[in-house]
Amino acid sequence: MSKGSKMLHSGAFPFVLPLAVALIVGAGMLGLGALFTAVGEGGTIAVGLAIIVGTGVVGYLLTRGEK
Repeated sequence: MSKGSKMLHSGAFPFVLPLAVALIVGAGMLGLGALFTAVGEGGTIAVGLAIIVGTGVVGYLLTRGEK
């Protein structure tokens, strides 16, 4: 790495990456919690099922060309 580089030092990366991942996952969980609170009991079931089915469909679409 050059002396004038503004990038993170390689020693900081192992500390920054887990922190960033934890913040992203936390924000996602808060967003899902807010969504489920906003849509109520019936909406929670519908949105939850849509997430489960959608995850399976995306997995199928990503792997259908492989043998």
